[in-house]
Formats: sequence, structure tokens, C-alpha cells
Amino acid sequence: MTAPQVAPKQAPARPARAPRPAPVHEGVAARLRSTVSRTADRPARNLVGTVLLSLLFVAVFGIVVFQALLIQTQARLDDLDEKIVVEQQRSDALRVDLAERQSPERIVTVARDRLGMIDPAEVLYLENDLTDDAAAVLEPAPPTGDPTSDGEGRG
Repeated sequence: MTAPQVAPKQAPARPARAPRPAPVHEGVAARLRSTVSRTADRPARNLVGTVLLSLLFVAVFGIVVFQALLIQTQARLDDLDEKIVVEQQRSDALRVDLAERQSPERIVTVARDRLGMIDPAEVLYLENDLTDDAAAVLEPAPPTGDPTSDGEGRG
């Protein structure tokens, strides 16, 4: 007995590939090749572009921050300059007030009006006499009270 023979299975037929059209011009083929090579370089170019753009952004941001700090510092300096001018004016006013208070006319007026001092009719000067030395010696005062007591009333 012989087995019936079966025909081997064939793979399904692939659709036929369309033939490549021949380049119209050699320059077109060269352009296609350069386009392919450019697309291969794009990730590197994109990375470089991204890094450069990031650096530019950081630089601009740094400049903006620096300018803001500069403006704040300048405002503080302006405030300090205003305070210096005010304090110099105050110092000048105090110096004028001090000069007025130290003037001899004011001192005489205050002594006469507030302290009740009067101008003397005549100015007398004291002269030193050598004979006055003996009279200037003080004699001790006589003791007072009981000489035996110690002054506290105990004895």
C-alpha cells in the first residue's frame, strides 16, 4: 500500500517589489545621500544646540540677577547718602547752637537773668602783703564739752 502523495506546501507568494526608478540625475542621488548623512548627524547637532541654548539662557538669567543686585545695592547707597546729608545738616545746626551757647554775651545774660548776679560798680583786685601771713595763722578752737567724754555720751 502506498500512501497518497501530497504536494509540498508552498510559502505564500510575496507581493512583487516595485523596481527602483532610475535616478533622473546624478545630483539627485548625491542629495539623497547627503540627506541621509545629515539625518544621522541630527542627534549630535540637537545636543549641541540644546547645550548652547541652555548656556545662553543661564548667561541671560545671570545678567538679570546681577542687575537686580546692583540696583538694590545702589538704592541702599542712595538711602545712606541721604542719611549722611541729614546728619551733616544736624551736626552743623548743633555746632551753631553750641557756639551761641558759649558766647560771652549769652553767658552774661543768663548769669544776670536766671542766677540773679549783678555787675559790680568797681572791680577790686586783692594784693598779697607779707605781714598778713602772721595774721593768717589760725589758733585752735577751745575745746567744748567734757574733756573726758568720747563724744558719744557714754562716759
